[in-house]
Amino acid sequence: TAPPDQHPILPMSAYTTRPHTRAPSKKRKREEKKGFNKLEAKRDSRATIAQPVEEILIEILTAINRQRLRRSRRLPRNLRLKDSLRIFLIYLIDYPSTQLVGRKYPIPHSSFDGMILPVLFHRLGTWAKVFISKCWSTPTQRVQISRDNNPEEFSRVTAILDGTDCPIIKPHGTRIGKGNPYYSYKLEQCALRTQVVMLSNSIVGWVSASKPAATHDLMVLRNSNFFDMLDQGDVVMMDKGYTGVLEDFQRHRLSSVNLVIQKKKPANGQLSDMDKERNERIAQVRTRVEQLFGQLRQRFSILSKPFRHDPQRFNTVFVICCALNNLVMQLNTYQQAARDASDTASQLLFGDDEDSLSDEEVEE
Repeated sequence: TAPPDQHPILPMSAYTTRPHTRAPSKKRKREEKKGFNKLEAKRDSRATIAQPVEEILIEILTAINRQRLRRSRRLPRNLRLKDSLRIFLIYLIDYPSTQLVGRKYPIPHSSFDGMILPVLFHRLGTWAKVFISKCWSTPTQRVQISRDNNPEEFSRVTAILDGTDCPIIKPHGTRIGKGNPYYSYKLEQCALRTQVVMLSNSIVGWVSASKPAATHDLMVLRNSNFFDMLDQGDVVMMDKGYTGVLEDFQRHRLSSVNLVIQKKKPANGQLSDMDKERNERIAQVRTRVEQLFGQLRQRFSILSKPFRHDPQRFNTVFVICCALNNLVMQLNTYQQAARDASDTASQLLFGDDEDSLSDEEVEE
């Protein structure tokens, strides 16, 4: 995860306006609407990476706004695109109620729920799908990254597949309890299950459609386009929940795609010590996927709290969160590379005896 001093987005308290102690007059409402467009958000020490993320997203949305869209797909005119985007990012991170958003910002909650959310869900969702598909780089790059980041035994693993459950509000017309197709035994509540492929550099490379949590992982995988995304020479790591997927690889004629999977204990039998040790080593590598899921839930509260909107919208929200996380991870990598380059340059200039030089010598 990113260090606390490089949190990608500001907390909601950083964007709040003055508290409403009494009902504002019409004149004050007009003044606040005009002043909100010129309002500069307060930034704290954790927002060092928020500006690049916002600038990139604003450029993307500006390019999309140039297209001809229906009037129902437009943002409120009294808000700048930058302000609408900030409110939307805060909504993904803190996931407040729409009434709370309407009280904290000079916009009615009906405009936020009926205009800002649908428009940005649609536009950012389209961008996020393309961005994640581009993160799935060429096979040679995936092999090189896997050799640099994986242990020697699994140096050829290019992708790790796993699924996660995210809670939702109980859909209408479904029963309460374990008979509900949305019931998750892991979370003990209604949830949606989504499959994710993580590349070796902790970047999300593919996201499946979200299905009810009672659906088996293998069934979710078979009803997706996962096999069409694979290239010859890829090595995919899975857990025991995908036992039997080898037949699907053969059916899609992916004989050159290797599979690293934990061995399942046979019926009325026991695993050998060698198989147990191998399963443990695979589990140690697969902890990166669990850390990625924890990072997504910690960074975006909309994935950890019960989803209050239409369940059909959840997959778009999940894809947007994954794309934003990829963007933050790439920016962190670029910043770290820039810091390493500056350290190398200082060592070449001053050598190891930089501390022993006087101020006059350094200035010279």
